[in-house]
Amino acid sequence: MKNVIIGTALNYGVEHIKNFVLSFRKYNKDADIFLFYDMEQIDRIKNFALKYNITLVPFTNVAPNIHVVASRFVEYKKLVESMNGYGHILLADIRD
Repeated sequence: MKNVIIGTALNYGVEHIKNFVLSFRKYNKDADIFLFYDMEQIDRIKNFALKYNITLVPFTNVAPNIHVVASRFVEYKKLVESMNGYGHILLADIRD
């Protein structure tokens, strides 16, 4: 079974996610990476995402009354519940 990493990269450009992605891909080229992203800003990282096999997921902010730091977990839950066929799922803070 494949593994997957899920994170949020709202308002991030390549310079903000590059270290995480490149270091992860150096050791794991097979796992999937899903990043929640503001699709209005997709041009900032679209080519990078394609090159490193990152799936960009629209951040819909299903909990608008909660700050994004917390509401992202509602988005994660919704995505994880729709996933099949993954052995391990890791929620990651992309910039840390």
